[in-house]
Amino acid sequence: MGESAKFEFVAAPAASGEKFLSPEPEVRLTKAFPKAFRNAAAAAQTCYSSKGIVDDDGVTPRYADLAREIYRAGHHTVFQHAHFQFALSGISRHFIWSFLHAHPFYNSEQVSQRYVEVKAGSVVVPPLAGSALQRYMETVSYQMEAYRKLTDLLVPVVDSEFAKRFPRRRKGFEKDVRKKAMELARYVLPVATTACLYHTVSGITLLRYHRLCRSLDAPPLDGWTSKLVDIKPGNEAVLARAVREVLGVPRAALSSEEAIRLALDPAVNRLQGETLNLSSVSKLSRTLVHPGYTFRKKISLAADSQDQRHRMTPASRPVLTAHLTAEPDAVTPDLIRTDDRTARLYDETMAVTWESIDALRREGVPDEFALYLLPNAAAVRYTESADLMGLRHKHAMRLCYNAQEEIWRATLDEALQVREANPVIGRYLLPPCALREMAGAHPICPEGARYCGVKVWRLGLHEYERRI
Repeated sequence: MGESAKFEFVAAPAASGEKFLSPEPEVRLTKAFPKAFRNAAAAAQTCYSSKGIVDDDGVTPRYADLAREIYRAGHHTVFQHAHFQFALSGISRHFIWSFLHAHPFYNSEQVSQRYVEVKAGSVVVPPLAGSALQRYMETVSYQMEAYRKLTDLLVPVVDSEFAKRFPRRRKGFEKDVRKKAMELARYVLPVATTACLYHTVSGITLLRYHRLCRSLDAPPLDGWTSKLVDIKPGNEAVLARAVREVLGVPRAALSSEEAIRLALDPAVNRLQGETLNLSSVSKLSRTLVHPGYTFRKKISLAADSQDQRHRMTPASRPVLTAHLTAEPDAVTPDLIRTDDRTARLYDETMAVTWESIDALRREGVPDEFALYLLPNAAAVRYTESADLMGLRHKHAMRLCYNAQEEIWRATLDEALQVREANPVIGRYLLPPCALREMAGAHPICPEGARYCGVKVWRLGLHEYERRI
């Protein structure tokens, strides 16, 4: 971590020592604490210093030994002060989903497949040979061509839907239509597709990466995309009691419904109508950590790559190699089904993709390599839990009509079920515009030129409907 230090790690051997055939990813350290390791020792010494703060240059000469001892003892918070920013290029979407974004302790800004066209050849190639390599490359080429064709076929379909919301004279109309077409077409792209991103982590997360870098890859829902399967008993009563505790008032002076309003209703708690999320630092809003909800979900890898960015709604996501199937198991965006040509091409691409994956596995190609052909559309099933603080923020972001359609639909499923189970709490799970309208904030829509074209704040949850 910037200075000489040795740690002992016990890691499982790699499934394969062979190098990928595609160019190696580019990893550049762009920002870092200048004396990260020394700072960890300084932080540790400060805990027991009678003279106050210990500076980096004031640490004991044996600071390296001290830091090692602290690490081995499990006192790892001292390694969390230092942060490191990396610029990563040429890494697969699969690696991002299964490793970099599979935990809450990071920050990333990556190139978006929703808005940036994917170029042919932007894929990682596992260490394959002979017929297996040929099949892999042919399948990738097929998927890339399907992506291009689907984009072109979807343009008139999306154009028709866009014209229902916006006048064609609107600035950027055609450009926005094509971007939306690309967003839908990207479902056929393989998770082998590469990306570039900024990725920032603390020292302890970096050590965790080192420890886990060789680990594993890296049910019916009754019509719901995200089904509420467990709920803490007494959510509303517990929340109301917590609010009264914070304010120091008895139940006789503050009913449960009034208490919940103080925590959630933007009309009385104006912080809930702001674009900056202040819930974790507001005493009243911190009462939202007590109610809890658990959902069983089935969404595509494309949608889950966005869902997992909500790090305060953690989930137990699957090891993909344990869920490979011989038949297509994929999610289809609704708009693709509205046009026979796009639906036919989409289904054909899914069939060809799964046939190729199955053929590679029959040839003896390890599952970890074959799964790179899985499309963004591949379905993943998992369980996700959240306290109300994390869930409220996620719903505020993903109930917005600008959110990707599939994750929007899953979030709407959740909001409707929470409203049925906890009606007082549920009435405040809303998109930003509705919350801002309740708070009296202006402009009501915070998106500016990105306004979705629908006055969503005037609609009830059951009236929410969209195709783009």
